[in-house]
Amino acid sequence: MTRETQTIEVEIVEIDELSPHSISGSIDDEAASGRPRDWRNIRSKIRKFDKRWWPLWAIVGVIAFLLLLAGGLLFGIIILVLRFVRELLRVICR
Repeated sequence: MTRETQTIEVEIVEIDELSPHSISGSIDDEAASGRPRDWRNIRSKIRKFDKRWWPLWAIVGVIAFLLLLAGGLLFGIIILVLRFVRELLRVICR
């Protein structure tokens, strides 16, 4: 039995919007600057929302709105109950 080595050919087209040639050169730039390359353009990446995620953000927004609405209603009910108890105690203590 002979063991044959298998070779796999892979072509890297693009990683994080960088070509394979610029990736090898950016390692030296990253070491020279002392900070990771990914943090340099963080503002532009934060401001961009991927269009594929809008359903998730819509669901999260609806859930957050419903939680705020429920919290507001609960707060209003507590205020009404406290006012009722205060008026009831005022009538009883007279």
